[in-house]
Amino acid sequence: MSTGFNAEEILEMACQIERNGAKYYRLAAEQVTDETAKEMLLEFAVMEDDHEKIFQIMKNNLQSNPIPAEYLTAEAMGYIRVIADKHVFPADKDPSSDIPANATLQELLTVALNMENVSILFYLGLMEAMPEDWGHKNVRMIIREEMKHVALINDKIAAL
Repeated sequence: MSTGFNAEEILEMACQIERNGAKYYRLAAEQVTDETAKEMLLEFAVMEDDHEKIFQIMKNNLQSNPIPAEYLTAEAMGYIRVIADKHVFPADKDPSSDIPANATLQELLTVALNMENVSILFYLGLMEAMPEDWGHKNVRMIIREEMKHVALINDKIAAL
């Protein structure tokens, strides 16, 4: 069963998720007037920028430390494909298209909440496609930060 992905492409997808997330948060911050919400959205954008840098470093390390083929199983790669194809911001899709015209803060945060949840699912699949000593620590750290985003966004939605 061919999946059509290799480790470099998967890590590039992770970079793209983070680029699109950062762009979404910056665009969303432009839409809100609440300064606290604006500040939170911009902080999330910076964190997404930092996540992208981590994935880029992991991608650059592939040449000197490739992921063994036995980790790139059909099951793990198939899961990653489903999440990437169906749920994650595609590379050719502008994240601003997910911002409704005249969006309320609640609408903006609901889109962000979904984005964060799907990112976590993607990163859990990514961990299945790599040896534990290869990059789990970095991916776990990113998952924890994304989980914090989910909690903060959920709290903000509940407060609205």
